[in-house]
Amino acid sequence: MRAIKAGGWAAHQDETAHDMPADGHNTILSGMPDILTLEQTAEVLQIGITTARGMCRQHQIPAFKVGQQWRVPRAWLCEFIQGGGNG
Repeated sequence: MRAIKAGGWAAHQDETAHDMPADGHNTILSGMPDILTLEQTAEVLQIGITTARGMCRQHQIPAFKVGQQWRVPRAWLCEFIQGGGNG
């Protein structure tokens, strides 16, 4: 992660705009599958699996279930991250 230079956060965002792929997904998610498992989601967010599961249950992380397993679309997770973690 680069340090924010003089000019504040807005200047930093303009400077890093080229780091964002054309589809709008954050580079932290590049190389990830279109649909992430709960484990992958927890790894990206740097939280425990139990915490991630609880956040999905409480609709804090946008997710859906396939059978008994939680799945998180990469696009939804990107929006969640860009929104500051406010699902």
